[in-house]
Amino acid sequence: MFPRDFRLNGNLLMNFRHPLVTVVLIFAVAAAIACSLVSAQTQNFAALRKQAKEGNAEAQYELAKDYYTGTGVSKDSKQGLDWLRKSADQGHPGAEFALAVLYRKGELKDPKQGLVWLQKSAAHNNAAAEYELGCLFRDGEGGVSKNPH
Repeated sequence: MFPRDFRLNGNLLMNFRHPLVTVVLIFAVAAAIACSLVSAQTQNFAALRKQAKEGNAEAQYELAKDYYTGTGVSKDSKQGLDWLRKSADQGHPGAEFALAVLYRKGELKDPKQGLVWLQKSAAHNNAAAEYELGCLFRDGEGGVSKNPH
């Protein structure tokens, strides 16, 4: 049922006489892989946080997403929002659009402020913001006048 030994080029590398040895070995290898992935993720998060603290708008945006989704860190929407604002204040189009969505449809509930961030993001050539803004003008919603054409 289980192989008795494992040979490479005729040399005995491991003896699998007992099925439990095989199972323990598989779990040990899986645990080692998982630990290395967690360690790498922790190092990546630490590097990202360092860059964000140094004022890197892209790092701030990525850190905000990590806090909102709980990727590599416990979910914390307050921390996520703080980093998102820092990034948007520097003109990051993705952060501006995310703030627009939060103000217009999400937890912040301030459509006028959402429109301001949507316009900023669209001005930075964010396609999603341009589309949303176009729809608002087309339909005359969200505090904008309907486009007569």
